[in-house]
Amino acid sequence: MFPRGLKTNIALYLAILLLLAMVLIDFVMVMIVQRDMIRSEITRGNLILSAIETKMNTFSRFEDNTEHSGTLDGLDRMIAETGFSCTLILDGNNRPIYSDSRRCPFQDELESFTRQAIASGKQATRFLGTTWGVFWK
Repeated sequence: MFPRGLKTNIALYLAILLLLAMVLIDFVMVMIVQRDMIRSEITRGNLILSAIETKMNTFSRFEDNTEHSGTLDGLDRMIAETGFSCTLILDGNNRPIYSDSRRCPFQDELESFTRQAIASGKQATRFLGTTWGVFWK
């Protein structure tokens, strides 16, 4: 049943070794691409945060509530264009300034993580939910 020749055994072991190496290289490549995509989304999120910060600085200068609605509408449009499914903005007293709870299935977790980040004073990144993707070249 098993091949007895030396050349056949060497060829069989090399074929198995190459197959195993190809599978492991594919796994490593997928992990590297995943890491790079996560980093790019974090960078994109930080860019959006700085735009929101600029928008909120303009928002905090207004005294009249009628001007707030225009600023929040602009914020709604900006956040909708980013494609982020959950958004929560808290002030220094942990009161919500802006929340997009209509589209967010993880509102409670988001609130908890946001309050923890404010309490610690450090930027935090958490991943919630699942996203499926197919990579090919």
